[in-house]
Amino acid sequence: MARSVKYHAAVNKDGWPIFNKTQTDNRIALCKAALCPDRTMLIKFKDCYKDEAQIAKFCKMRFLSEEYFDQNVKDLSELAWGGVYTKYDRCLEGGFYPFVRCVQRSRPIDTGVIWIGTRHEYPRIFVDNLVAHWICPYSRSGIVMTEPFEPLYRTLENWQRLSDRRFYPSLSLPPVPDL
Repeated sequence: MARSVKYHAAVNKDGWPIFNKTQTDNRIALCKAALCPDRTMLIKFKDCYKDEAQIAKFCKMRFLSEEYFDQNVKDLSELAWGGVYTKYDRCLEGGFYPFVRCVQRSRPIDTGVIWIGTRHEYPRIFVDNLVAHWICPYSRSGIVMTEPFEPLYRTLENWQRLSDRRFYPSLSLPPVPDL
């Protein structure tokens, strides 16, 4: 006779579901692999939250639409962070974690937000590069995508390839922008 195993979700003191350290590290590592494919770039998380209660205020447990998530990005951009960075050991499910992507360890090149996802959904990434608006870092074939998350100058060079629906069916890009 088979024994059933109950799944016990970890929760914080306010009752919000939380990832353990290993789950958090795996999800952040997936996002880092997409955002920083080589050693020239790294991401640093902004320290813009006061406590876990404020993180929970911005949490969304399901990905409904990009517009729904864009409102959170707008609200998060208004939070002051004072140039201080932090490291997250345990993330709340559905939490939004703003980051700065840097070159040479200290020179910022762009910003974005990681939605850490839930137990049933992969994370999604928003980057201010005209392309990566809430894209899952996994492709349909199961590999980590890096091209949609590249900095703006590289994105413009690869615009024709990124707008090809055969390679990137989840992206819907207009013709090359005039900048």
